[in-house]
Amino acid sequence: MDSTIDDRPTLTWQEVATVVARFGEGFELERMLPSERDQNFLIRRPDPSSGNEDRVVFKVHNPNDSPDFVDLQSLALERAVAWGASCQRLLRTTGSNEAVETLTLASGRACLCRALSFLPGRMLAEAAAAAASEQERAALFAEVGSSVGRVSAGLQGLDHPAGDCEFPSDLCACEDVITLRRGDVVAERRPILEGFLERYRARLKPVLGRLRRSIAHNDPNDHNLVVASSGSVGVLDFGDILRTYTVADAAICMAYLLFHISPGAGLLEEWAPAFLRKALGFDTDGSSGP
Repeated sequence: MDSTIDDRPTLTWQEVATVVARFGEGFELERMLPSERDQNFLIRRPDPSSGNEDRVVFKVHNPNDSPDFVDLQSLALERAVAWGASCQRLLRTTGSNEAVETLTLASGRACLCRALSFLPGRMLAEAAAAAASEQERAALFAEVGSSVGRVSAGLQGLDHPAGDCEFPSDLCACEDVITLRRGDVVAERRPILEGFLERYRARLKPVLGRLRRSIAHNDPNDHNLVVASSGSVGVLDFGDILRTYTVADAAICMAYLLFHISPGAGLLEEWAPAFLRKALGFDTDGSSGP
């Protein structure tokens, strides 16, 4: 995958407004949203039927994102929603019912654009830090497990040629990435990295070939999980999607949850059963789950 931070679009609202209008008239810019490789505009317009506002994320993809890769993201999003995951919905153009439009940059390069529903709430990083007790945090983690589990369930069986891409975040490339970037780690901390690589090669590498591989979200981190006022958890940003270890989403999500637990506190007691019920359809005691 050639999509890089260096090629991230830097467009103004005026430059994208014409393309936005294809998804509906009357939108105005509310604010910009953070994105590593793409550019996200949070836009809104009045909804006379409800008296509220429609809030939409207009995403301008990195010019290196191919139509196939964007198609994979859209397909994965729709499958996750069909499995009950709280994810953004794709909006379509009012005239031609298209989910993807093209915007040409001044350089002549083209960016693909999509409009998606906005999921309001707080990022998990903020919500976990604000939890008033371990019990509240445990309940939150259970919701996270259910949400990520639904996404994993929805992606099972998905096959797409764009899934065979490369990202440094791919767990399958763990050893190669660490070896390549070890020089970026300060000298006094490199022994920690070397110790991990030694254990990885001795304990994990010999059995990795047994792990199933499939298309995964690949980035359910604490800034891609949004906690609604109701307590439900939405999953954002399918931009790192690829074919990797099937357990990748579970492993990545748990790794980020570790930032938000107290020393000695349990992690799996609430998260794992919730994830397994939604991802695999059974409880940890072996009984059939919803």
